Amino acid sequence: MSDAAVRDAALQFFYSGFYQMLRRYRRDAAIGWAVVAAGVTGILFGWDFTKPPGLFHLGLCLGAIVAGLAVIQGTIAALTAYVRVPFPVPPAGEEPEPWRAAVNELLGLMKDVDDGGWREALTALGALRQVGERFDLPPLEQGPR
Repeated sequence: MSDAAVRDAALQFFYSGFYQMLRRYRRDAAIGWAVVAAGVTGILFGWDFTKPPGLFHLGLCLGAIVAGLAVIQGTIAALTAYVRVPFPVPPAGEEPEPWRAAVNELLGLMKDVDDGGWREALTALGALRQVGERFDLPPLEQGPR
């Protein structure tokens, strides 16, 4: 495998792929929390203190809460699995190349996300852009999405 192919594969995984995974995490977590909020709101606004709540209404609201929490858990599990993939780090050559330094910095970001929580994951989105600018990596977004 040529050095260019190794470089492209490493940047695809550690830079572009990690960015897409963090965006998916942010989107799915927001959707999950919105579904949880809808379930809680349904319980609060559907509650009538003069009579017991209907079993169907309560089941529907609790189902929405559980579904939202399942979406959140799924996105956390997907992000955790991504940052723990044992993707091979290219060995250092005789002279250090800028992309190797970028990969090492991205590995540090992935470790921070793995060791941290949602704040570290959302902070990593901005940090990825900074790494890309500092090491002159290709743009992360090719157009509106």
